[in-house]
Amino acid sequence: MPEVQLKEGTVFEAVDNLRNKFLYRFERVDRADGPDRAYKLWNLTTNEATEVEKAWFGQRKIRKVGQ
Repeated sequence: MPEVQLKEGTVFEAVDNLRNKFLYRFERVDRADGPDRAYKLWNLTTNEATEVEKAWFGQRKIRKVGQ
């Protein structure tokens, strides 16, 4: 799990190494995908569903929003 503890419905900002900034809502962890769990997010910036692996969180600065 990412360093910042995310629960269903948590809104957070992710900034990558190129300083691209996006706003996401954490939806759920899909445990059925085996050892490489898929983290289901909703990209609030682009209004699209997004699926990432655990390593994705380590490549970005994560900050909870409004909490």
